Amino acid sequence: MATPYHCLASMARLSLRSASRPTLASTPRILVPAATQTRNAGGKNITKLREQKIKDKKKKKLSKDFKSYDPTKFPQFSLCDAVRYLRACEVGRPPQSIMYSLSVRLKTPRNGAVIKGRLRFPNNIRTTESRVAVICPDDSEIAVEALQAGAVIAGEKALLESIKNGEINFDKLFCHPNSEAALGKANLGRILGPKGLMPSKKLGTITHKITSAIQDSAGAEEYREKQGAIRLPIGPLGFSPRQLSQNVTAFIDNLKEEISHLEGYKKEIREVVLSTTNGPGFNLNGLVEPTDEKVTMAQLSHVM
Repeated sequence: MATPYHCLASMARLSLRSASRPTLASTPRILVPAATQTRNAGGKNITKLREQKIKDKKKKKLSKDFKSYDPTKFPQFSLCDAVRYLRACEVGRPPQSIMYSLSVRLKTPRNGAVIKGRLRFPNNIRTTESRVAVICPDDSEIAVEALQAGAVIAGEKALLESIKNGEINFDKLFCHPNSEAALGKANLGRILGPKGLMPSKKLGTITHKITSAIQDSAGAEEYREKQGAIRLPIGPLGFSPRQLSQNVTAFIDNLKEEISHLEGYKKEIREVVLSTTNGPGFNLNGLVEPTDEKVTMAQLSHVM
């Protein structure tokens, strides 16, 4: 029989043991599938929504033509009225730094041919001469003739290297066919393309006749269709309505001629908008004279 001392000793040893931490109640097995099903249901819903969005995008196909609006549903202005309002918008700004711009919206298919062209305006829109560069074999007669014709730089290796480094100190760029391969290897399309300076045979900027090309480019402006629209400067703010009218007519005639040369694609002019550097755009109706009898073209021809 155990003595009271032994019983107390056993109880003392039990009191010295560290208390065991209670265990967390585990989820009953019967509830595990239900919890898993709840989490997966949300994931399935997200997947279904994503699949539905993809289906909706496929359904929303782009139209065959670029979006265009009926210009007759919006206010239209004569050239003199547009000039009058645009000059008012530019009051307080130096006139020599402001240009009139013309934006032409075309009705054209998305997969149609892109219109590119060049024209010489009846009234020169540039106050300073353009700087021309020519890519041609170094130290060749072609380079000498190009410099004599007015090019600011002519060569191959140094010119291509400066373009790669972002040093573009010219407004127009020509290339001789003998240097066309070097131009292609330089891979300058990403640099020159957005600036409209990439030489091409279609535009006549890759040519054997470098001298005549430089002379013909003096005072000429190039334009290019982008997403169904063409935008180009048409003259400085100091131009009279008559000078603007002559330049607008010359450009529209040139554009119509380029459109007539397209085969298999139908394009037509839908809208012509005149704007300035800081002013809004005014939809032109094809008329020139002001609608206000108190305003004359002579009054709009004076310097601001």
